[in-house]
Amino acid sequence: SFIALAGRSGAGKSTMVNLLPRLQDVTSGAIYFDGVNIKDLRLEDLRPSIGFLRQTAMLFNESVYDNLVYGLGFIPTEEQVRKALDDAFASFVYDLPDGLDTKLGDSGVRFSGGEKQRIALARVLLEDTDILVLDEPTSALDSESEAYIQEALSRLHGKKTIIVIAHRLATIMQADTIFVMQNGSIVERGSHSELLNAQGVYSVLFKNQINGMIGM
Repeated sequence: SFIALAGRSGAGKSTMVNLLPRLQDVTSGAIYFDGVNIKDLRLEDLRPSIGFLRQTAMLFNESVYDNLVYGLGFIPTEEQVRKALDDAFASFVYDLPDGLDTKLGDSGVRFSGGEKQRIALARVLLEDTDILVLDEPTSALDSESEAYIQEALSRLHGKKTIIVIAHRLATIMQADTIFVMQNGSIVERGSHSELLNAQGVYSVLFKNQINGMIGM
């Protein structure tokens, strides 16, 4: 399923997803992965099952290929690399003068924010994890780049467990369930249309964003 976490800054969204790979541990209650308490799983088994894409793409000054396979744990086939790039709408790298051998520059300085994010997404997809977590993946992108990420999520919908944190709510309108957080608690849950009809916190957030866009 495709799950989304929405809410204002400081609501607790990032803390929530940090609990999944045990970057932080719960102080009460429990989190279960396929019926198993994650505290009963070894970190070396749990963490490779969760792919993370952060707001800022973490890239280094090596080739596109080296960035894709860094920390992967296996040597991917050419077909696997191409599929990951295609699914992330990052196949533009094949049109570069040096293709996959193109150096990215420090922090990917030679590429736009949207291009860097799509390369980073391709790296996560190459890991082929059970769970894919995207933490504010489009907040720093232009509308065209945001559309690419949204389409990539649409292609993955139904194939993986997807958890997206989003401040820009257009990114998560297609989610199966949106959990709205406020002051560290979930205060609403439902689909985009259900939450709009509920006229609650989510509805206010969405209308404020729409009004902000119109006023730009």
